[in-house]
Amino acid sequence: MVVHKEVQLEGCNFLRQHIVFSLLSGFERTFLSMIKKVTNGTEIKTNKNGTELTFRPGIIQGGELEIDCDVQRCVSYFLEPLILIAPFCKKPLDVHFTGVTNSINELSVDAIRATWLPVFSRFVLADQNAELKINARGFKPDGGGSVTFTSPIKRNLRAVQCVGPGKVCKVRGLAYVCKVTPSIASRMIDGAKKMLHGYIADVYITIDQRKGPHGGLSPGFGIFLTAETTEGVFYHGEAMSRPKGLNEEQIVPEEVGEQAARRLLDEIHRGGCTDSSSQSLAASFMTLCDKDVSKFLFGPLTICSVRTLRNLRLFFEQMFKLEEWWKVKAEVAGKSLRLRMGENSAEYATNASSFAAALRAFAFGQNYQATGQGGDVKTFKIEDAVSSMEVWEYDELPDTRKKSLQNALVALQIANDLAT
Repeated sequence: MVVHKEVQLEGCNFLRQHIVFSLLSGFERTFLSMIKKVTNGTEIKTNKNGTELTFRPGIIQGGELEIDCDVQRCVSYFLEPLILIAPFCKKPLDVHFTGVTNSINELSVDAIRATWLPVFSRFVLADQNAELKINARGFKPDGGGSVTFTSPIKRNLRAVQCVGPGKVCKVRGLAYVCKVTPSIASRMIDGAKKMLHGYIADVYITIDQRKGPHGGLSPGFGIFLTAETTEGVFYHGEAMSRPKGLNEEQIVPEEVGEQAARRLLDEIHRGGCTDSSSQSLAASFMTLCDKDVSKFLFGPLTICSVRTLRNLRLFFEQMFKLEEWWKVKAEVAGKSLRLRMGENSAEYATNASSFAAALRAFAFGQNYQATGQGGDVKTFKIEDAVSSMEVWEYDELPDTRKKSLQNALVALQIANDLAT
């Protein structure tokens, strides 16, 4: 949609979104210079005091670029808007960044790669996926990091229906150290695993030790964690050391690991089908899709996401329909029930009148059935479907089987609700 009007905005908050959205609809000097490089015909004017900016968007060109991000902001500050406009470029993007790759209180390049690119791939269906390669790590105050971002072009984004986050099945991580003793990485891993102990057993964290030019110009260390669900949703948590020269007390490696694990658990607690940091990307791509409707499950909206929705309404005149999760939960569970029962049993599952169908789908398989009274799971007995001989009483079942039986009963109730 082309909006033929002039939009006047005050303040520097969300300047990147203002510029990017104006491109897609028809600090800060370095960022504006990058926008000029990636576009053709863009006009940018500032007044003498640097307090007023006039921006006339041109054509999104793309191609190969070299961008020096300096050391004031992390590379991710410049990378985020490029990911937004990458599919709509005339030529595939191949951008080489230099600067700071990891910084406290900023989204790292690792987080962009782990949480933003999966969301990007859901909407952009191309022969090649977007890639982000960390050639060298760089920390404040001197930087020295190097990052390469490549992206395909795809003018038409596909609509996405993503409302089932799944369950967390594994946690992976990366402990990175540059120009410090390698033993710090092991201490960070111990701190992270200590915090995650008791939640999940499948935790594997590798060590990334960089030396020489690949380790940047300043010493530092940190840890990055991701949790993956059964539906391919990624959450992240990260923490790192304080920069050299900062007037703050340095934290020990064990505390760095605990901070990252705690932030990962907070992100999992928020839920949704995307990490909270990439909510704005998902909302933007939903707006830029074709006429088909997209549906995406978010956790609690961040301040950035709320402002993104307002900017999308301002630039594209598009509004979102927001629904509470509990209203669509029955629909999602019903679809999951029919899927697990298989194509041959789909119709029977939707109109289930007995507990046996749900039991076979969720608990014990096709050779068993259950008999019982009403909705009380403790009254059910598990029988062989052929001989009708009793196999187990409920109290004799292992805990895992009891849980499966309870899930089967819930699934049956949902299926009956959907059928009526």
